[in-house]
Amino acid sequence: MAAESQYYGQALLLWQSVLDMMAPLCSKEDNLVLGSLTLKTKSEKEWILLAPNKFACEQIRASLFDALQMFLGNKGIKKVKVEVASTPDLFVSDASTPAPFESNLISDYQFHNFVEAPSNHEAFAAAERVSSGAFLADSNPLLIYGGTGLGKSHLMHAAGNALRRNGRTAVMYMNAEQYVNEFLAALAGKTQKAFSNRLRSVDALLIDDVQFLGGKTQSQAEFFHTFNELIDKKRQIIMTCDRYPKEIEGLEARLKSRFGAGLTVSIRAPEPETRFAILKSKAKEQNFPLPDDVAYFIAENIESNVRDLEGALKKVIFQCQVLKKNEPATVPIAQAALADLLQAQKKQTSVENILRVVAQYYAISADELLSRSRKKTFAEPRMLAMALTRELTDLSLKAIAQAYQRKDHSTVMHAVENMEKRRQSEPRFREEYDNIRTIITA
Repeated sequence: MAAESQYYGQALLLWQSVLDMMAPLCSKEDNLVLGSLTLKTKSEKEWILLAPNKFACEQIRASLFDALQMFLGNKGIKKVKVEVASTPDLFVSDASTPAPFESNLISDYQFHNFVEAPSNHEAFAAAERVSSGAFLADSNPLLIYGGTGLGKSHLMHAAGNALRRNGRTAVMYMNAEQYVNEFLAALAGKTQKAFSNRLRSVDALLIDDVQFLGGKTQSQAEFFHTFNELIDKKRQIIMTCDRYPKEIEGLEARLKSRFGAGLTVSIRAPEPETRFAILKSKAKEQNFPLPDDVAYFIAENIESNVRDLEGALKKVIFQCQVLKKNEPATVPIAQAALADLLQAQKKQTSVENILRVVAQYYAISADELLSRSRKKTFAEPRMLAMALTRELTDLSLKAIAQAYQRKDHSTVMHAVENMEKRRQSEPRFREEYDNIRTIITA
């Protein structure tokens, strides 16, 4: 036992050194999640790291595990597992900055470090407007929708942080999945009243990813009553969603109606100039000198969302600072660092994947998408898929026609022109097109 205790003490020191080494390469949010892990050594060659909840566990596995494994491998730990603790906490919170009502706001997400651009201007303006602390009936609720990783959560947290500074101190942030899990736990523990009272006593309620409520009948009923009470009390509600709220499957009509009664704004995928600005801003935050040509290379090749841009930048920083022993960033280094990411992105933009995503989005089969039917249900998704294939691949018009089982490339040209006209003249369709594009490239 003494030997085990001595090793555990050494392991804790080793673990802290790994955290210190990873800190400059990670965002503050990622560092917060890494810091929430609890070390549970199994042997000197195998470690188990316990995450406080499944959300933290999923975040580690999705974006941090490879780097974590490499750093620990260099320290002699050849096998690493990340598991959820047997008695998980619902929230990851920073004990050094306790917040009333378990606000769970990320303090680093502010308006001043959000890169405003045409693709997000409307959402930025709306979030800033509701954060004044004054009650604005025409903007309650505020719902921001758009694809994954475009900055919806950043704006939501920024608004929450500003609301607290402007006198609305009881601000609570929750992911919709967390809301459902807490509600079910309250039902099981017969503490539903306490759960309801806690949510209905806040100055502002921020719910991320409300599409997760789809199909959750009991949770929707509870949220409906909470929603109504907060509106009656003139308390601000801010929500985010990955699609237009009326398109959420399994969401009750009364909630769709409530969600649409306030202000609904969208965020689109960032333009190349915006992606460049985001990269330069993120590099500055991490005190990493990023040359313009390297930023342009990343911006031109990573088109999906802000989250992927940040991931690409971290890979380049890691390559320069760790593998290349603090060499300055160059385009060849960036090419090497992002080789696997660019290869994976190429697979995502294959005709097969574009077909699959578009068919799934419109709830039709791939055969129906490729059919010769002129029904609007099939014809419009088919033209959209052709336009996306033209935009996202290097295929010629003739090759695209063959892929879609058409004889003449003029069919593809017509589809591309038609979709471009609709994107220019129909804002709602442009958002739909951009959402599908984001899903394909994310």
